[in-house]
Amino acid sequence: MAAVMAEMGRAWLRAHHLSDRLPNYRRGVTDDASFARKIETLCGVEKALQSKYGPHALDPNWTGRHMMTADRSRADRSSEGLECLFNVSWATGFDIHFIGNEQSAP
Repeated sequence: MAAVMAEMGRAWLRAHHLSDRLPNYRRGVTDDASFARKIETLCGVEKALQSKYGPHALDPNWTGRHMMTADRSRADRSSEGLECLFNVSWATGFDIHFIGNEQSAP
């Protein structure tokens, strides 16, 4: 499954003319925070991976500001940034995770 996702990520990056700008990532060698900032720049997003949860977690505040909106045009642009981040993640092996929210009992 990982190989399939990595190839899908690389194909998406090629189709969007980003594969030649993809930074190298080596788990345990590359500085994760620096890499996160590089891929944010590549994908045209700001501070999506810069929170108290670390560079591998999508900042829930970023998600709230950019994905959860009634303004479809803004949400669509942010969705492209999120799509880019995940395709970079798959292509490079840099894990990105969502922070879940606990639902309160009624």
